[in-house]
Amino acid sequence: MNRKILKINLFIVSAFIIFLFAGTSLNIGNSEKYDDDVLNEMPKSSITNDWFNFTLPSEPIPTANINFTRNGSTVSFTLEQIIDYAKHENGTFEFANYTIEDKDGNYFDIVGFNPIYLMEIAEWYDVMNFTVYAKDGYSKQVNITQLLLADSNFIKYTDTENETMIIIAWDNQWLADYDVDYGDFYLWGENLAGNQKVKNISSISYDAPWTVKFNVTDTIETILSSENTTTLATGNYTSYDWGYFDEKAGYGWDERECTGFTIASLLQKTSVGDQNYEISFISYDGYGANKIFTKEEIEQGFTGTTINDPPEDLSNQGKQAILMVISDGKPIGYERGPYQLIIPGADKANYIGGIVEIRINIVPKENRIPGFQLSLLFIASIFAISAIIMKNKKN
Repeated sequence: MNRKILKINLFIVSAFIIFLFAGTSLNIGNSEKYDDDVLNEMPKSSITNDWFNFTLPSEPIPTANINFTRNGSTVSFTLEQIIDYAKHENGTFEFANYTIEDKDGNYFDIVGFNPIYLMEIAEWYDVMNFTVYAKDGYSKQVNITQLLLADSNFIKYTDTENETMIIIAWDNQWLADYDVDYGDFYLWGENLAGNQKVKNISSISYDAPWTVKFNVTDTIETILSSENTTTLATGNYTSYDWGYFDEKAGYGWDERECTGFTIASLLQKTSVGDQNYEISFISYDGYGANKIFTKEEIEQGFTGTTINDPPEDLSNQGKQAILMVISDGKPIGYERGPYQLIIPGADKANYIGGIVEIRINIVPKENRIPGFQLSLLFIASIFAISAIIMKNKKN
């Protein structure tokens, strides 16, 4: 009997211990505990309202503005305007936030925006280089591809987890109110050089337009940009509607009005002329280098290709490949442009955007024997063979 009571007591004690540990691991009472090191590694942002997916400072918005200047003309944006653009009901663009670590191991929560969005609002659809100026006179030039390569909204494959941005809030305080003098706006990004991270920004200036280089057999012969399209592309501006959808593949190209420069006429400004060629279109991220098109595909589009499901025979319909700059009446901007290849009949993977180089390889004509000479050669061969056979018979 005593043994039975002892076993029961041991069972009760064991059950109590198991319950105690289980209660701790199951977080009874929802009171989760972390040590200080774990807390420092955790993101500090949270969902608090329907505008953003993180917390903005509750203090009044500081009076601050940033200027975008091009050819002597300035567009100014206040901090309040910028915040309004990102509101849910306006949806012009999105803010981004990250928890970052400094060189001393301290973690900070930052909120900001990619300046490309304000550039497009200011109608800077084709900038390549721009300079960021601080209020103390410091300035640094930045190439726009540094911003594009770090933002998944503009490119599929980013080379950094955190996009380049202009910071407006730091550790749930407006940057202007923060106890470190970062100013009202601070350009920051992982793929910016240290001296390109400009604090206390006052303005950004447009320096140079986006360019497309025409590389003919390793020689840059022509450069296309918004500054020379009037003279370089006169007479080759064209528009047409194009679209398709491949239900089987699950993707397509929405029907839209495509406006731009025909590739064939742009090549007339180079040494290509009427020669046969192969051509590829290179994006700023390197995409397109392995996609090679023939002269026929560029000048006539694709024919007999079935990219729709159910299958649908395509005809070129007289639509040449173009370097599109306007879609449905609006500049395509940086999400697909400023210059994008359109080849009617090709599938979506060939609609290369963000083009910075057009690479052309001249294909030599084959050394063919004219038909008349080929006929004479054939007749002569028959006589020669006949002569050899007759000689062998005599022998």
